[in-house]
Amino acid sequence: MGSYVQRRYRVPAAWHDMLVAELEGPGLLGLESLDDEVLAYYRRGTEPDARLADEWWERGVRMVGSRRIVERDWLDQYRSHARPLPLGAGFWADPREWCADGAESVPDGRILLRLPARRAFGTGSHESTRLATRWLESLAPRVRGARLLDLGSGSGVLSFVAGHLGAGPIVALEHDFASAMLGRVNRSLNTSAAMMIAGSIDALSAEVSFDVVVVNILFAHLKPLLPAVSGLLRPCGALVVSGALRAEARDAEDAGRDAGLVVRGTLEEGEWVAWHLERDVR
Repeated sequence: MGSYVQRRYRVPAAWHDMLVAELEGPGLLGLESLDDEVLAYYRRGTEPDARLADEWWERGVRMVGSRRIVERDWLDQYRSHARPLPLGAGFWADPREWCADGAESVPDGRILLRLPARRAFGTGSHESTRLATRWLESLAPRVRGARLLDLGSGSGVLSFVAGHLGAGPIVALEHDFASAMLGRVNRSLNTSAAMMIAGSIDALSAEVSFDVVVVNILFAHLKPLLPAVSGLLRPCGALVVSGALRAEARDAEDAGRDAGLVVRGTLEEGEWVAWHLERDVR
């Protein structure tokens, strides 16, 4: 783990902004302004001289503390208390750091998915992921043997679900590089054959098409992509969309219609909605 240095300054309110400007520099990671204090954070070894110029002393500014802070894995506490949970009708999502001698038994009839929590999202606990899983399971006869795209694949969880349901080949596309790399780590943990790609939808060839596309991203991000997503579907191909709030449902259905899609079914859980759609081939 790396570390950084926190400098704490007691500052009369009149001089807050000027001190903040004074502390700006190459090694500065961030500033926190409190009622009568300013906290400055520097990567260790880059912090400036601790002494303040005389004029700051005359203005009543005092450095009242300096301490080293070791960087923490903020999800470590979550992982230490996390427990596996059911996902859909047939899966068992484990968000813990996984090792062979520490695995708990998996309930009969469920398939283990190893999804160590590296970020706040992607362990199978969110409603939108559960809804997308339920749709894939309900469409299992169409998923089996299907060429499938997991758009916004993140940790890879829906790709792994689809793989166990018999889909293949599977393309998992994630625009965020760090998330895509996490997906590749999880692919090994889950012995998946999914092709993990870091990039936007533009990374796909114009000639490529899919029998099934599953998209689990926020609707605001999906909306401008819907025409392109629709174009990736083969005639009568199935599209699973999750990640929209109930308040966005009408807008989402209108956007799907404008993209040449027809709603075939809707699922809801909490404040979240997911759809099964198909291309309108009339």
